[in-house]
Amino acid sequence: MRVAKVETKNIDQRHQVNSYWHTNKEHISNFFDTLIHLFKDRKTRFIAITSLILCLIGCSQKDARYTVIHAFKIGERGGGPMGGLLMANNGNLYGTTAFGGTNHAGTIFKIATSGKETILYSFKGGTDGFYPEAGLVMGRAGSIYGTTSEGGASNAGTVFKITLAGKKIKLYDFKGGSDGAVPEGRLVMGRNGTLYGTTSSGGNGNGTVFEITKDGKERILYRFEGDTNNSDGSAPKAGLVWGRDGNLYGTTSQGGSDGVGTIFMISPAGKEKVLYSFKGETDGDFPESPLLMGPSGNFYGTATGGGTSDSGTIYKITPTGKIRILYNFKSGKYGAIPKGGLIFGRDGNLFGTTTFGGNGIVFEITPQGSEKIIHTFGDGSNGACPETGLVISRRGNLYGTTPSGGAHLRGVIFKITT
Repeated sequence: MRVAKVETKNIDQRHQVNSYWHTNKEHISNFFDTLIHLFKDRKTRFIAITSLILCLIGCSQKDARYTVIHAFKIGERGGGPMGGLLMANNGNLYGTTAFGGTNHAGTIFKIATSGKETILYSFKGGTDGFYPEAGLVMGRAGSIYGTTSEGGASNAGTVFKITLAGKKIKLYDFKGGSDGAVPEGRLVMGRNGTLYGTTSSGGNGNGTVFEITKDGKERILYRFEGDTNNSDGSAPKAGLVWGRDGNLYGTTSQGGSDGVGTIFMISPAGKEKVLYSFKGETDGDFPESPLLMGPSGNFYGTATGGGTSDSGTIYKITPTGKIRILYNFKSGKYGAIPKGGLIFGRDGNLFGTTTFGGNGIVFEITPQGSEKIIHTFGDGSNGACPETGLVISRRGNLYGTTPSGGAHLRGVIFKITT
């Protein structure tokens, strides 16, 4: 039943894509060369192209609190930011673009909250790595750490460090076998400076949880089996979060007892436990976002599908695995497919984004489940289809990215005044 529903959606999307392509060739034709190059070895080529084109369908809405502080153009300045932003202690924002740069392999950028952008590094492709699609994390010594999901010595992704001055050092090349491949989630740092993360592939073929020291020594903590007989999940696309108990918590986008994703806990020593297996019904399915730990030690997250309207859910789960659905997305103007994670605002409410429902929305939700739409992305001229969560400044303003839309159709960085 689940497969039939997904196939029906894909057929409907193909009809929309064909119609849009014939009427807007000049606006989107130059997306294809870049996308085909980057996705030539991956099964997600059609999904990527479809998602970016569909992002341009919608209706406009003005919002006085919403400001585009930077519109990407591809070229040497980069474009298509797939990862979320990092709000550094110096007040600047840091992030990556999946496309563009001097070598057309993506960039690492710094941007002031006023909108002034500086390119810190342009990936060279090949063994240097390319297609950075995860957010960045700040180290204690001022360096920034991140991943590329492709490239490296075995074309299975890399882990890198970059200074605030733009000096980049590659720490690790994934080999694509038992050590993992295709890191898509943001890294998280431990107390001793060790980094922890996930790969969506490799290991036993279903992804891994790994740790890597500051000098580049990698150790696999866990290899997902993925088979429903094992029920441990597969293809973790999100990063990890620390719990109060000193364990790491995360999600897998597939696998589990019903094949549609799990929430798991893993100790720094590698002992894994599945806290919850999604059923693909009113509880949601296919979670792709990281968890957020709340003040009481419970976790909050999103599922990209399922729910009462099959448009995704927001949930709360205890460290013991007791789950509660806080909100069911209704699609349309109410948003659908929340791929990004959640953050807390200064008032204790949760903020996040949806990728679809027109061109996506920014929403606010109370811990009790009352939702309010903060911004609708309208016709895509101010950005479209955000795939990541938000960050918050000391003043309480929200910042985020969209991978498409904007003045040049290559994505934007936006600010929402709260």
